[in-house]
Amino acid sequence: MIHAGTVQADSDRLARIYAHRTYDEEDWDFMGVVREEDLLEVDEEPISSRRVA
Repeated sequence: MIHAGTVQADSDRLARIYAHRTYDEEDWDFMGVVREEDLLEVDEEPISSRRVA
């Protein structure tokens, strides 16, 4: 999986349209659009080695 870029849109429908039109020159099998507030950061340190408070 690679990150191809970002789009800004006022609705989910427009985000899909903008992403498809902007990145359609790429040879892709799957394209997904995720709201920025739904992104989860993954740290370099594995979860299994973290201390639980």
